[in-house]
Order: sequence, then C-alpha cells, then structure tokens
Amino acid sequence: MRANLLSNGYDAKNPIWLFEGAILDGWNRYRACLALNINPVFKTFEGSELEAMQFTIRTNDRRDLNSTQRACIAVEAEELVAALKAEAARRYADNVGRPTKEKQSVELIPPINPEQNKVRTQLAETFGTNPRYVSDAAKIKDENPEEFAQMKAGKKTITKSKQEKKQKALQDAEKKKILSLEAEVKIAPKITLADCKDFLKTIKPESVDLILTDPPYITEFEPAEFRRFVDSWLNDLLSKLKQTGRAFICTGAYPQEMLTYLLCFQKSGFIIDSPLIWTYRNTLGQTPKMKYNLNYQFVWHLYKTTSNPLDTSITNEMFSVQDINAPDGRLGDRFHTWQKPDELANRLVRHASKEGDTVLDVFACTGTFLIAAAKAKRHAIGCEVNEVNIELAKNRGCKIG
Repeated sequence: MRANLLSNGYDAKNPIWLFEGAILDGWNRYRACLALNINPVFKTFEGSELEAMQFTIRTNDRRDLNSTQRACIAVEAEELVAALKAEAARRYADNVGRPTKEKQSVELIPPINPEQNKVRTQLAETFGTNPRYVSDAAKIKDENPEEFAQMKAGKKTITKSKQEKKQKALQDAEKKKILSLEAEVKIAPKITLADCKDFLKTIKPESVDLILTDPPYITEFEPAEFRRFVDSWLNDLLSKLKQTGRAFICTGAYPQEMLTYLLCFQKSGFIIDSPLIWTYRNTLGQTPKMKYNLNYQFVWHLYKTTSNPLDTSITNEMFSVQDINAPDGRLGDRFHTWQKPDELANRLVRHASKEGDTVLDVFACTGTFLIAAAKAKRHAIGCEVNEVNIELAKNRGCKIG
C-alpha cells in the first residue's frame, strides 16, 4: 500500500470514512498516509449505527470465504443481529402506533412481529450469502457446535452437512425396515449371487407355488439378442411351477418386447391372461413431440386350469390395471431404475399364494419381491447376478445364500 501511494499518490476515490468522529473504514490507508506524510481524503458516513456496521462489512468483503463460511460469520455477528432486531422492533412499534386511518391498511398484520422475518434476509445480504444458509447455520450452531466450527473453518459446507444428514436418515430408515422385517418373518428371504440359468438348475421341477420376477427389458439388448435371452431361461423357469401355481412376469410395454414374450408364452402350455397394467402417475419427464409418454408397464399373468384360485377379495385390486406410484428416490425407497413398488409386490404375493408357499424370483435385483413374500410368511428364494444389487438386498433384509 505504501509503495502504491508513493508511485501513484492518494486516490480520492477511496476516502477514509469517518463515523461519529472515529475511522469507520480505511484504517490501514490512514496508517500508511501517516508514515509517508501524505494527507488523505476524509469523508463522513451519513447513516445509522446499523447502516454503519453494514457498510463496514460490505467494504471489507472477504472474497476468499465460501457462502457457508459467510453464513457462519453472520450467525456469530451478535452485535449486528441485536441491531437488526432492535431496528425491526422499532419499525414494528412505529407501524402499530400509526393513526387509525393508517391502521386500516395494515389490519392483516399477524400478531407476531412481521419485521423480524427480515432479519436473516438482511444478515444474508450483509455478509454476501443467502437467508436459507443463515437459518441452516444458526440451527447447526445450536445442535452441533463441532460441525459448526468445521463449517466456519471451511472444512465442510452446509450442502455437505445436509447430504450427510439425509444419507443418515435413509440409513436409519433402512435399519428400521430390516428390524421390522426380522420381527415379521420367521424365515428370511434368501437371495443367491448367480445367473438365473445356473440357479434354476438347483430348483426341482414343479416345486414352486408362485413365480414373481422382473427380467431385464428389451432396452438393454440388441433386438436380435433379446429373443435368444428370453428363450435361454423362460421355459426352464416355468417348469419349476406346480400344477396349482401361477406366474407373474414383469416386462416393458414396448411393442417388440410384448411380441417376443407373447410368442414364447404361446408355446408354454399355460393360459395367458390379459396382461396386468402397472401404471404410475408420479413421474412426468419431458413433454413428447412425436409420441405419448409411457407411464405403465406389463405384468404377464400365466396359469393353468389346475391353478389355485386368485385371492382378489379387496375390490380395488381385482382389476387388471394396478394404479400405484413408482418408488420415489426422495423418500428413500428407490434402489434401482425399474424397481417395482412394495404395494404392487404385496398385492401379487397375496393374490396368488398363501402362507407357507414357495415364491421364486430369478431376477431379484434388490429383493423387493422376495421381501414382500417373506413378510407375507412365504418361503422366498431367488437369485441376482449383480453384486451391488445383492449387497443392497442384504441391507434391506435378505439373507445371502
């Protein structure tokens, strides 16, 4: 600063600001000028004490601080908070003390001080952050001083803190679900890390009461490969079903995929019921220009004349259209893209099996169908080829076989 003053002289555009006879801003410039015998330019700040504090903070903006640190500093600025509250109280008192005619325009003022709501907004503006961050920082300071210190030091952000809390909440919720599942079932659902074709070799023919599974969709294959994929496991899977059993196979509603399954089912010897439609209304996506958005999937229902009767005694469950929201990641119950809702799983298990029956899922993924079957006191067995999904299924309460 001294070298700059010697080279360029004093810049009158940057005065030393005074307030009530003391230096408000520019103390370092003042000291440099004294050392160099340079006469600085002074200017008196016109405004209230509150405005003087805000001016000082703005003109000494710490540009190396992130928004979280600024929010923490705002929370700790007790003097400024007190001044803002006092100013808010004064405005409120002035407002409620208006003459009767003026009061008529503010009759809807709530019993609480409305000006108090501006305090955090003013703090946020003063320290260069946003009101939400100031509120969050104040809450964290009260609940977790250690975490607040980390945020103030720049080691953690409010966003990171929220993410950690959300993740912990989801983990706690999953732990509760597992404990609940363990309390509800006597035999834990069993999932094996294996390809479906290999796993089917371990299952005796006509030993399963209900097949409930959700194979990969045609979108994961080249068209010519998809037919070979279905042919490689479908007939063997259906051979495991008892003469009294039923099968539900979930598929996409893509024309070529539907045609592939229909052709295969016609050779199976099973009766092909009108496909169930699982439709969901809680996903929108982009507005299409050439075709309609797909908001439903198929559940093929196969049975024989010897199959046990369906139990669809609940009226709104007897129809082929099952209208149930898709799992929502924001609620912590969605683990993969095409996951079926728990309610759909519960219904199908209840409709087509009874306590003690064996339910088989050879594309178990994260275990939704197996868990539903176990909760309904069925023997639930299945396989999954993806290790990540297996681990998720384990965390949800499945036993790895």
